[in-house]
Amino acid sequence: MTEVDGTSYEWADELVIANALMATIKEHLGEDNQEKVMEMKDCAGTVDEIHFKIRSRLDPFFSRPDETTDDIRTSADYEEEEIHRMPKCDFGDYCPVTFVDDGFLVKGGSDEDGGDLNELYVNGKRYFFAGSKEMEKFKKEPSKYMIVQEQGCSLPIQPPAPKIMITGNKCAGVSTQINLLCERFKLDQLELQSVFQKKQADELKSRQRKRLLTRGFKGIPENEDPDAEPEVDAEIIEDPEDFDKGEQDVKDLRTIIPASNGLVIDGNWRSTGEDTSYDIPDLLKSSRRMPEIVVILKCKEEVSIKRDFADCEQDMKAEFERKMEERRVGKVKARLDARTEKLEELEGADYEEMSPAEIEAKKKEDMDAWDEARDEQDREEDENDDEKPDLDKMKEEKAEILKAMYEADETNLETLKTKLVEDWKAVLVVELDTSKISAEYVHIKLLDLLKNHIKYRRDLIERAQAIAVLPKEVTVYE
Repeated sequence: MTEVDGTSYEWADELVIANALMATIKEHLGEDNQEKVMEMKDCAGTVDEIHFKIRSRLDPFFSRPDETTDDIRTSADYEEEEIHRMPKCDFGDYCPVTFVDDGFLVKGGSDEDGGDLNELYVNGKRYFFAGSKEMEKFKKEPSKYMIVQEQGCSLPIQPPAPKIMITGNKCAGVSTQINLLCERFKLDQLELQSVFQKKQADELKSRQRKRLLTRGFKGIPENEDPDAEPEVDAEIIEDPEDFDKGEQDVKDLRTIIPASNGLVIDGNWRSTGEDTSYDIPDLLKSSRRMPEIVVILKCKEEVSIKRDFADCEQDMKAEFERKMEERRVGKVKARLDARTEKLEELEGADYEEMSPAEIEAKKKEDMDAWDEARDEQDREEDENDDEKPDLDKMKEEKAEILKAMYEADETNLETLKTKLVEDWKAVLVVELDTSKISAEYVHIKLLDLLKNHIKYRRDLIERAQAIAVLPKEVTVYE
């Protein structure tokens, strides 16, 4: 007798009952209908595995592929028209390898250097891959990634938490829309550039500490010149020549974008200091952390500048007033010091044959003349001072900075769109002009654009299995 889950079973008696039941069914059906009886003698395994065995016997279209790569074919085995008519796999356009291994929904596309789509054909279905590495992994172990056929996963396959990126021109409303979406759908916000740079800094400190502990402390000779800057221990501070920064950056980006969290990513990436590179598209591709959809909010240059001035006008005026007050205090102090010096000069002057009253009158006369001359000098210096704070000039300089930033944003956004859509064919990119509409109306339009990725998310992968109909010319008769 065996006890399972608190229930006792006498397996020998159960087997006798099952065989008697099977004999009764066969006798009832007759010899001509014995094929209607499906007898399964191998019922070992988990509940899902047994369900898969039963479903495979009942459903002729539910077939298990061979666990070899012999049934995997490439585009060379088919004509282009045959490929287009071929149904997509259960993952639709998405890569099964990134889904199973990382829990990320990444569309199949080309490699980093562009080229054809990475796709294979298994049992008459199309499988798309995020890159050639993923395609090779699938070839080596197809059963691991064919989770419906091999592991009995139910359909439709449920997508992971959403990853949506919003980016755009300065003052196009990126931060506002991200906050509204996060609040509405309880998603997390990720400021990609700042979080990534912090992660880079933390990892650099960690590597430096590790190098220091490995080598041990070594004193640095003191400089003979006490005012000179201290020498840098390059062996500790700088990474070795064989250090692969690109690989580390990919690792850092994968760390800060977890699969388990639903994220609305702030994709604005602006150069800081001397670093003018725009590497985020390549980093997203290499790390296989590309968002499902990228929304680009755009506005006209004059609108961007106007909105920015509206946001910073009070700060600019406050900065102007601070500089003016700082300048006034400096001028007052300089005049007071000069006046004190003049008084000391008059005190030390020789006033022979003059009475005390005459001396005081003389001093007052000289100081009045000095004050008048100093007033004239201050007026001339004020008129000719090119460094005098000028609010209009400050606005002009700010406008030039904003124009340069706008141009850089436009270039970066075009680069992002070109790589994601044209080169890699991997991400859906939509644009929305916010120049003439309010933030509330932008949010309404944004909700409509994102409804398939949020509101109707449950069927996202199933909808990706649809095959686009080839455009056909239709004759129009007048």
